Amino acid sequence: MHCASPWACLGLSPLLLASPSQLVAQQDRYQVAIQRALQEFQSGHFEEARSFFRQAHRESPNPRTLRGIAMASYELRDYSEAYRSIRQALSFGASDRDLTAEQ
Repeated sequence: MHCASPWACLGLSPLLLASPSQLVAQQDRYQVAIQRALQEFQSGHFEEARSFFRQAHRESPNPRTLRGIAMASYELRDYSEAYRSIRQALSFGASDRDLTAEQ
């Protein structure tokens, strides 16, 4: 059996081993990336927005970041990426950042 990390082999998430300051820094990076993504999207800078949504997704994968990637990809006419991202968002497991009924 091949594991991606020693923690995965033990059934542990690396986040469980992170210090509180590491978790705060990660959350801060996520929030900054989301704010920048939303600003760029509202300004019509969809390539930049998608880049920031991807950065936020790397920090904290969740359905809302995938939705942002999908929306920016759609605006860029990258329909295959938009479709893949929205399908992932809709099939994402339970998260504290689930999509709302409106989304």
